Amino acid sequence: MAKLGEGDPRWLVREREDGRNVGSWHWEEKTITKHATALLKEKLTGADLLDESAGYCKIKSVTKCSGEVTFCRRKGRNIFIYELDISAKWEAPFSDHTLSGEMNIASYCQDEPIETTPIKFTCAQKTDAANSFLKTLQSSSKDALKRIFNDFLSTLDTEYKVEKPPGPTFASSDGIKIDPAAEAAAAAAKSAISSLSSASSSSSSSPASSASSSPSTSSSGTPVAAATTTPVVKKLATKTLQTKLLFQGPLSEVFLCLTDPHRVSAFTGAPAVLVPQPGEAFQFYNGIITGSFVSIKQNELIVQKWRLNNWPADHFSEVRIEFESVSSGSTRLKIKQSQIPSDEFDRTRDGWSSFFWNRIKSIIGFHYKVE
Repeated sequence: MAKLGEGDPRWLVREREDGRNVGSWHWEEKTITKHATALLKEKLTGADLLDESAGYCKIKSVTKCSGEVTFCRRKGRNIFIYELDISAKWEAPFSDHTLSGEMNIASYCQDEPIETTPIKFTCAQKTDAANSFLKTLQSSSKDALKRIFNDFLSTLDTEYKVEKPPGPTFASSDGIKIDPAAEAAAAAAKSAISSLSSASSSSSSSPASSASSSPSTSSSGTPVAAATTTPVVKKLATKTLQTKLLFQGPLSEVFLCLTDPHRVSAFTGAPAVLVPQPGEAFQFYNGIITGSFVSIKQNELIVQKWRLNNWPADHFSEVRIEFESVSSGSTRLKIKQSQIPSDEFDRTRDGWSSFFWNRIKSIIGFHYKVE
């Protein structure tokens, strides 16, 4: 059990009455595809693709902008994960007529800047002059596209920048900023703990307490040993979680998502400590999840002793994850976690979804479904 005033570090946001994620310290994510694609269309429509020295060419309209855009934030830092398929029509006055064509970007994503992303230009006219202009457009439009897409990302970042928490902040003697409300809450918690400690001390030194703890005497004055009671150990009620998931990713890659410390650190957003060998310990989310590997078979099986840091001392569940390659190139996971404290079952189940499977989907890119 967590001590009064400490709280469970996973749910610090919920301890506020208004539920605000102050300073955006904790992980947030949401889909912003509709807004982001509308913004990108706005940035592209009417934009110049060439400067005056190379000629004149504008994007007339955006005919396609599909895909996904996800906004994430951790420790106040914005992260945008996106993959978009973009098509647009362009026009350029040329001599006594107008050239026109299309621009296609099959995969614009966060892993590659726009200047190195493959972009295909086509022209409706099939003359030598048109072909020459098309080569110029292909080679000279990169700077303009870089400005457009960088402006798009900068605008998104500005729109989703971190809100400053209300109220003034003050600096302590060591220069660390202090939120007065947080400081007052901490002082109140300390005061409550001190009160409980004082009450406990008073109770243990009271006459009634002393009488019960001291040996009694018989009528003849001979000391009689006090009766001893054996503490009753209440058996911990537990539950078992069983899940089947189908990930759209090859077996070896999905297996690495749970055994490679670099990948685990990437999707959790916190340094992961793990050595995937029997008997070796692991630690995720800065010690919120700890345990050790019991058994591991490459691309087949992981068995772990696994616990959350607010569980009863020395109590571990057993996590068993079986991996199976599916003919479609996907990977099936069969997860069984036994010995979960009953009052922690819902939180543990939801935690797997929110902090493991959904993060693998958003950060690594392996979509999944529950079977």
